[in-house]
Amino acid sequence: MKLELLPDEIFLDIFEYLDGIDIFIALYGLNSRFNYLLYKQYRTFHFRFIDVSKRTFDWICQQHLPTITDRVIALRLRNSVETPEQINRFYSYIPSLDRFIHLRSFSIFGRHSFELLLRVIKECQQLHELTHLNLSYCSSDQQNTSFQLVIDGIWSIPKLTNCHLDIESANKTFEFPTVISSSLQSLFIFHYKFEANELHRLSTCTPQLQNLHIFINSNKLTVNDSYSSCIFLKLTVLSVIFVSSVDDVTLINFFHSTPNLVDLTVGTWSAITYGHQWENIIRKNLSKLKAFEISMEESFYDGNDIEITAKELIDSFRSSFWTIEHQWYVHCYTSDETIYLETVNQNVVFREAIIPKFWQSTCPDANQQWFYDTATWMYHTFFDNSIPSNIHFSNIDSLHINLPINEQLYTIVPNLNKLTSVTINSYADMHFSEVQILLDKIVKLNQLTIRHSDQLPITMLFCKLSNLSVNRINLHTSNHYLTNEECLVLSQSVLCHRVKILSIPVSDDEGVTHLINNLSNLQTLIIQYQNDNFIEQLKSHLSSSHVIAQDSRGNASVSLWI
Repeated sequence: MKLELLPDEIFLDIFEYLDGIDIFIALYGLNSRFNYLLYKQYRTFHFRFIDVSKRTFDWICQQHLPTITDRVIALRLRNSVETPEQINRFYSYIPSLDRFIHLRSFSIFGRHSFELLLRVIKECQQLHELTHLNLSYCSSDQQNTSFQLVIDGIWSIPKLTNCHLDIESANKTFEFPTVISSSLQSLFIFHYKFEANELHRLSTCTPQLQNLHIFINSNKLTVNDSYSSCIFLKLTVLSVIFVSSVDDVTLINFFHSTPNLVDLTVGTWSAITYGHQWENIIRKNLSKLKAFEISMEESFYDGNDIEITAKELIDSFRSSFWTIEHQWYVHCYTSDETIYLETVNQNVVFREAIIPKFWQSTCPDANQQWFYDTATWMYHTFFDNSIPSNIHFSNIDSLHINLPINEQLYTIVPNLNKLTSVTINSYADMHFSEVQILLDKIVKLNQLTIRHSDQLPITMLFCKLSNLSVNRINLHTSNHYLTNEECLVLSQSVLCHRVKILSIPVSDDEGVTHLINNLSNLQTLIIQYQNDNFIEQLKSHLSSSHVIAQDSRGNASVSLWI
């Protein structure tokens, strides 16, 4: 059957699984029927402007978005080194968010002004169908800006139910809302560390809260009159990380306020609590708990044998409460001077590849190979120690290696199909043939980073290497900036044929022109420079259609969004 013969309803169902950018790129202008579906029939567009070229962004925002704002339900914007000034550019096409009258989900990420942040929050208050807000803000200055207006504005969004709040600023104190949200049910707060005895203020202004993710400074907590009244009656899901030392008395008092928890994830960064202590906490305060995940770590520098402590810790989780009544299994391991204990969860796959000095699990089905399979990244120091021949890591997606490549790599990482990021440190000899053999084995490589010695010929690097899947390349040199000739060689290389994001040191602006003209897929060029007049020279030679943005952190780096 020909694609055109499918009924409209099938196409509209398919659109639900696609980003609006992809839909317009694929179908706009093919024929009048598809144009009618896009402009008249489809009513739930999602636009995710996170990884997009400036050309595509301008095309969507200038030509299409203004006519369909009433049919956009999800929108993501980001200012970053890869998409600089995107949010301001968006506002040059769409003067106000209040045109998105059916917007349900809005996300904004990156570095931007405090004034822009306030503007966004104020406009969100006019969106009466907005239920999800993801706000990531990184202050471009170090002033102690008060975020009271921002927090109060968020709590005043009329139908907001879910909020992810990630604010990096010089002011580390959370400004508690002075208004009450009757709709907010799920709250994720990052980069703020609350004192445990402050939570009663959060419960007061968010009475419908059901899901909370939060960081706690583990100060001594006693159940006084003000804290006794802090009861999160509707809170059923909690993810809490204690960032400093915490004792079991503080934990008991803390969980006194969450009697209806069904799902608990807890982490402690500098303290371990034994299994019988957690059992006491759960029995006393968390009788409704159905799901429990834990991650604890503590370092010991007193010279004692930490394997003895680790053995005592894992044994405290072997009682019938853990292994029979709830079947909440844990594993414990040591690395350097630190003990780690975590819940056994087959869905968790994220850690550095290490060979622990000690490893045990309470799960009857778990073995040490399972532990190796949870590792996703491998650093070059892994090869500094003796490696048993019988272990392997099957889920590595990020690899950092020194040259020459250790001969055991292909034995311990037999499957390179999951690798998406590779960093190569080359300081004496590039070992081109070894690197090419590695690149040939990686079919899904997304990002390649090369730390390159100034003594090695840069042109040889790009002439001799190739990989058809890589679309991000980062080149770091000690003190060498690519000349015009080297930029020309790079722009014509097979290695850079598909590259979308390129980060390199360049000596002058003429080399930049070679890269822009010859790399047809290039979306963003991130340049490290040494000439104080480099940016002005760049602006005078390049098209005004490119966005040129200086690194806001003061580094000698500039981003070109193309």
